[in-house]
Amino acid sequence: MLSAEDSKQANLLANLKMAEAISHSLRRVSDNPEWERLRESVLEFLHLQDSEFEELKEDMTDKMSNAA
Repeated sequence: MLSAEDSKQANLLANLKMAEAISHSLRRVSDNPEWERLRESVLEFLHLQDSEFEELKEDMTDKMSNAA
């Protein structure tokens, strides 16, 4: 899915997909099958561990809760 050949576009796409997954989670919508399918390749491309993604998601949840 993500290729280093066009790293600028791949980076934007990876970040978009990660942001969508976090947004999906914040809205407490049902499972996001697209994210589950892409998760591993996106995190690998961004050099993130699963635990780092979960921490980022928690941070965003906290910030959104405090903003409300």
